[in-house]
Amino acid sequence: MSARKSSNTVLPPEGVRPLPGVNLLPHETLQARDVANVRRLLLLVFVGFIALSVLAGGVLALQVGDAKQARQVETDRATRLAAEEKKYAEVPSVLAQVGVLNRALSTASATDFHWKDYLDAISAVKPSDVVVVALASDAVSPTSEAPKQADSLQPVSVGTITITAYTASAEAATSWASALDAVPGLADARVETTKINDATVAGFNYSSTLTVQVTSAAYVAPFEIKVGE
Repeated sequence: MSARKSSNTVLPPEGVRPLPGVNLLPHETLQARDVANVRRLLLLVFVGFIALSVLAGGVLALQVGDAKQARQVETDRATRLAAEEKKYAEVPSVLAQVGVLNRALSTASATDFHWKDYLDAISAVKPSDVVVVALASDAVSPTSEAPKQADSLQPVSVGTITITAYTASAEAATSWASALDAVPGLADARVETTKINDATVAGFNYSSTLTVQVTSAAYVAPFEIKVGE
């Protein structure tokens, strides 16, 4: 008996229920078909599992490769930073030494004056009928205090310049003292003494002693070492 249905099969009349069919295939044949179907299904599952494993392995390999590359980049960066750190390892020590030197230089040069400039200024305002015989200074230094003021009316100063000069007249010393007061950094110029000149100097009949106070405005900027120069 063939299992294929004939194209000339006659359908039952409408409203009549068809009789139930009976599978006449042997039981062993049906079991064999079931086993074949199970095997086919297992094969498909196995193939799918293999495909997924291969895909997962590829993705994992790519991730591992990216991780190795990133680690290599970080290793190279750390190597460069270590080289740079070693290159500039002495910089903090050098900067600390520069700081110590700057403090020492600042202390040592804190009381410096441009003495030549002031000597030139004193000479520039000197009347023509005055001859300087001696000039002395007493000023504060990093290791000494400022000289004591002669009286309380004198302005606060950081030094005193004492000048001994021969003048043609008593008024010449007073005129010079007024001119010295106009020099920046100098103040309170005074004629301390004026007397007839004992020495034989033609045309200069008087000997005068003047004092002038040096103010802090005469200080120059402390010397400083600048990094990078």
